[in-house]
Amino acid sequence: PMLATTDVATVDRYYRTVAPFYAAEMRLRTDLDEWRGLAWRLAARRILDLGCGDGRVARALLADDPDREVVGVDCGRALLGDDPPFTFVEADMRDLPLDEEFDLVLAANDPFVHLLSDADRGRAIAEARRLLATGGLLVIDGLYVPPQDDIVAAGDGLVRERHLDDGTYVHELWRATGEHRYETLYRYERDGDETEARATVRAWHPGESALHDNAARVAGGLDERDFDPWEGRLVAVIAGWS
Repeated sequence: PMLATTDVATVDRYYRTVAPFYAAEMRLRTDLDEWRGLAWRLAARRILDLGCGDGRVARALLADDPDREVVGVDCGRALLGDDPPFTFVEADMRDLPLDEEFDLVLAANDPFVHLLSDADRGRAIAEARRLLATGGLLVIDGLYVPPQDDIVAAGDGLVRERHLDDGTYVHELWRATGEHRYETLYRYERDGDETEARATVRAWHPGESALHDNAARVAGGLDERDFDPWEGRLVAVIAGWS
């Protein structure tokens, strides 16, 4: 298994492969109201969206309050399209070319999955913290694999299947390689055509050093509910809830 961070070019190729299906995949998510609610609770006027992807969260937060300053960062434009309504910066989140301060730095699509080493995760968190205004928060809605799914992934492999609203059938296969890392294979079938995409990803776990070293609070949702290891969600909040 890969134990170093996936290089930016490989990440970009992966997202260019899945780009035709990405918007339909994201429509299965139900988190936009949660992010809107969090932004209002924090009275966040300046928001940075790490790994903004197609900009779904950045667009929603800007539309919710056009007076906000919303900046999206991603390592490529594979998913974004032209002329997003928010400010877009193409950059590696381990080395952000920004100096302004933000009330909320969020990672809704968990770009940290591609950072496979403790050092790189710590470096990306340090960059995000550098940009936090006084009282600001870094909030990561992280990839988390509960123990019952990890056991399956370590054996024959964890299979997930679904149908998207554009008629695409999706088949996922996850194989655990140790240390919360997984080799994933996504197969998309639509209109008789088949597309495959592979990625090595790293899930979060509540005891990992990048969270401990940054005094993160680990929650089970954006509403501050307690983390439940048997559920499928881990939210990391750095600098505490305000």
